[in-house]
Order: sequence, then C-alpha cells, then structure tokens
Amino acid sequence: MLARARLLLYYPLGLAGLRRSDVLLASFPKSGNTWVRFFFCNLAGVLAGREGPVGFGELDRVMPELGVSNLLAPWSLAPVPRVVKTHKRRWSLFGARRSILLTRDPRDVMTSFYHFESGKRRPRIESSFSEFLRHPRFGLPAWFEHTASWLDSNNVWITYEALKEDAVATFSELTRYLELDVPEPAVREAVARSSFETVRGLEETKRHKPEKYKKGYRFTRSGKRGGWKELFSDEDLEYYRELKARYSIRAY
Repeated sequence: MLARARLLLYYPLGLAGLRRSDVLLASFPKSGNTWVRFFFCNLAGVLAGREGPVGFGELDRVMPELGVSNLLAPWSLAPVPRVVKTHKRRWSLFGARRSILLTRDPRDVMTSFYHFESGKRRPRIESSFSEFLRHPRFGLPAWFEHTASWLDSNNVWITYEALKEDAVATFSELTRYLELDVPEPAVREAVARSSFETVRGLEETKRHKPEKYKKGYRFTRSGKRGGWKELFSDEDLEYYRELKARYSIRAY
C-alpha cells in the first residue's frame, strides 16, 4: 500500500520536476540502463578529479529515475546534464526534451528479465519462461510496444550490442550528442570505471540490495550476448518472429 501511494505521488512530482535541460534515458528493463547510468556518474567523477569508481549506493542516490526519485532536488553533477531514467513508454507529457533510446536484443532482454524476476524474494510473476515471454506487462509484447513508442521521437538510439562492441566509441557519440566537451582520455577512464568487470567487483564487495534478492543472486549476472539460445524453444522463436513482423522493428 505504501509503495502504491509513493508511486502515485512521485510520478506527478517527477513530471513537475522535469527540466528542459534534462535528458531522458528510455529503455525496457534489463537492456543496459545501469551501465549507461554508471558511465555518466563516473564521467562526472572523472571530470571533478575524483579517484575510483562510484558504487551502487551512490548511483541510486544521484542518478534519478522518473517515479522513484525526487526530481525537484538540485542537480550536483554539472557539467554532465541530468539524465533521467525511465522504463515507461513515451508519454506526450515528456514534450520535446532530448532523449536516449537504449535497446538490447529482446530475446536476451527476456532471458535476463526472467532471471531477474526469479532472483527476487518477492517476484512480481512466477511462471515458466514461455509464459513469461507472453506476459502483456513483462514479456515480448511489452518490449515491442515500449520500443515502438520511442522510435519516432527519440533523439539518439544506441544499442547494448554497440556498447559491447566498442563502448568508448558509443559513449563518445553520446557525449557529442549532449554537447559535452570531454577529452577522449576522460571518456576512456569513465568507461573503464563502468565496465562489467568493475561493477561485478563492486557487487562482490557489497551485495546490491540484499534485502530485495535471494541469497546468491547477482544483479550483474553475465552480460553476454546470445544467452537466449539456452531458454528459447522453437515455439518461442516463432512467437518472437511474429511480433517482430507485426511491429516492423528489424534491428534484431
């Protein structure tokens, strides 16, 4: 009941607190959003002369999320603009603010999301993987609807796969889009501080939200591409292809 009350309060406050200078970071869950947020947080640290990477606790405190964070609070990481995370479909209330659409192969997203929900002490859905794929809120239909809502309006579209291929080049593209005058060595250092290996090391030192997840669960599970092949049946793949054709999203 408290969680619902907070949700009803923080979304109106979040929309009211959005600034023209804010940049929306839109992604479906388990698409690499945490990686991007770590990069911007670490970039601010590098530019400020800070030693060492930020941890999960600081990331959650300073990198805001629509509906969770108080967006009326002052922003302390200038010159990096405030990047506001959202997993919501695009709303007209977002207006013409700059946005970053981050996507990942939906088959890998589903695999990661399923493990994520299964790793919670109180999962929002308990089902087989095939049932999970077909769920209107968590499954492939939700991924395609979310992505389609942002495709015609986002200012820049990056993929998890591009980040895996060349994180420095992809994050450099984002800094140019945000009109940040950042030297390449600073980008490289922020990328290094935000790498999967670095974040995994941080999690090994201190578990991320231990009260929320089952013992042994890792938030940074594997990060690999193609993991969907371990879970998708032929029927699941055919279902994915039908949705892909329906929504005409050919990136994957």
